[in-house]
Amino acid sequence: MLWRWIVGFIISLGAGQLGVSILLWWVRRHLGEENDPLPGNSIIRDVPPQLVGLVERLFFTLIVAFNVSGAAVCMAVWITVKMTSTWHRLLRENNPWAGPFALSSLLGNLVSMLFALIGGLVCGGKI
Repeated sequence: MLWRWIVGFIISLGAGQLGVSILLWWVRRHLGEENDPLPGNSIIRDVPPQLVGLVERLFFTLIVAFNVSGAAVCMAVWITVKMTSTWHRLLRENNPWAGPFALSSLLGNLVSMLFALIGGLVCGGKI
């Protein structure tokens, strides 16, 4: 049983971080690095997105592993809250590349939740 939890967390946290990083690198490379709407000195970068992703995958892996009712709805609500937060709207007013950047963020969120789901199912012994 312990091995399922170890494998599940490796999938969710380790492979999830790698998978999301590769996806975002590939998508944003096609957008062009010079069009990054979040410059390195922006106050928005105070919370590293990798840390947010790690915490959300840990949280949702546990919810799925313990078969908490409404896990899928909770995932969708979390992504909605993140994507409708004010930073995307504020950036869009000042930068036309904020829209494609937001879409790449949405893709990254979906992939992150997929890894959390798979990791949780492994931890819970469902796959």
